[in-house]
Amino acid sequence: MPESTPNKKSKDEAVKELVNALGAVAEMSLVFYRDVLNAGATPDEAFKLTQAFIAANIFGNAGRGRTEE
Repeated sequence: MPESTPNKKSKDEAVKELVNALGAVAEMSLVFYRDVLNAGATPDEAFKLTQAFIAANIFGNAGRGRTEE
């Protein structure tokens, strides 16, 4: 039975999209890191903030800070 159907992406296309997404996060992270340094943060502070920036991009809010109303 063939794996490819009109509604499914090929594995190659999925890998290309993943690589593009990772590249975009990497570029945004570098810009963020440099901007934090330019704002006066130490390299250690910029590194920690960039880690948080990357985690937020990957995981999103993940339920933190949500309150039940």
